Amino acid sequence: MNIIKHTFRELGRQPIVGTVSVIGTAFTIFLIMTMVVIDRVKFADFAPESNRSRMLVATGVNIYDEEGRNRSTLYSPGFLEELYSGIDGIEAFTIFSGTPTSTDVSVPGKAPMNVNKIWTDDDYWRVFDFEFLSGKPYRIKEVTWDDLESCPVIITESVARHLFGSTDVAGRTILVGRAPRRVGGVVRDVSPLASYAYAQLWAPFRYERKGPVMGYDDAFGQNKGVALARDKSDIPAIRREVEKRYEAVNRRFKPMNLELLPHGQPYTVKQASTIRGTNSDPYDDALWWVPYVVLLLVPAINLSSMTNSLLRRRRTEIGVRRAFGATRASVTLGIFNENLVVTIIGAAIGLLVSWLFIWLWVGYFVSSNSWERLYVEPSISPQVLFSWATFGIAAGCSLVLNFLSAGLPSWLAARRDPVDALSGHEK
Repeated sequence: MNIIKHTFRELGRQPIVGTVSVIGTAFTIFLIMTMVVIDRVKFADFAPESNRSRMLVATGVNIYDEEGRNRSTLYSPGFLEELYSGIDGIEAFTIFSGTPTSTDVSVPGKAPMNVNKIWTDDDYWRVFDFEFLSGKPYRIKEVTWDDLESCPVIITESVARHLFGSTDVAGRTILVGRAPRRVGGVVRDVSPLASYAYAQLWAPFRYERKGPVMGYDDAFGQNKGVALARDKSDIPAIRREVEKRYEAVNRRFKPMNLELLPHGQPYTVKQASTIRGTNSDPYDDALWWVPYVVLLLVPAINLSSMTNSLLRRRRTEIGVRRAFGATRASVTLGIFNENLVVTIIGAAIGLLVSWLFIWLWVGYFVSSNSWERLYVEPSISPQVLFSWATFGIAAGCSLVLNFLSAGLPSWLAARRDPVDALSGHEK
């Protein structure tokens, strides 16, 4: 408390310098935390993708032929099954349509509503943890091929409220396009920032396995896949097994002068967020730390100059403390702690402003990976904003900034000769 009181007294004596120091610290933390949170959105766990840290993603097929033509698109269901079915360590594997499409839904007496729709298998509801407000997931395996259209669909709460004015609508009938479909369940709205779980309507699909993949027609399709590992430690073994299966497919392709390029698949969610197509490798982010170092160093140099200027005005006080027996270490630590109070105030302001900024304008900085028009505005999960990881990063940046801005000035101030400091002379 003495340090805090003394710090505020010093800020009151030099309000301009103190205000600039707080604002400079706040702006630095604001920039860093905005970058951190926007980056975390791409791979942080949040519902219904709460298990992103255990997910492996298959995004697309890339095949070269003997003439050097490069063809790529999404997977066929059969190819995904050949690559991922029966692998030890995979808790669940889902196959679903690769991007949301647009369709109309309606009920008698109301105008149609445009929604985003995807097709999924049964395991989709095991990989992703949707919150059901009413009803339950569909079970495609419980119906025959001829009765597939009788299998219900799942809608979000906003769609249910628009059509019926309530979320308790399991069992009711809606028109999807012009086809009547029964509502099997209603789930909590999903943000488009959920790269693989986003939609407003989910419908069941089934496919027929045609045997091993033998060429373009067997490999190419309209689907992506997500494998959920039992544990993060299982991921390396899963990837090795998938790599072996890719090699087996390439051995079959070789007589046809075709080569399958997996580009390191399956990807982690973080790697998949850097993919710019089905024929590219993940971005190498080995230098991810460079922007953060620059953002810390540049303001730290300016704040260090201001701190040194402030301490030069306090040289008499420091001289008195040294004359009465204060050690250089105690003087350095005292100055360091005073500057830490200023840094914490600025960091708290910067963190709060960054949260508000991202909360209001996240859509301008983070976009969905869908090529289709989306009918839901991007929104960020509170657990991504208000997480212990976020607090930890902000605290770490504050400590580093404090060390860089106050370390050298406090050390120089403590080394001044007490006699020179009391006389007002500087060497």
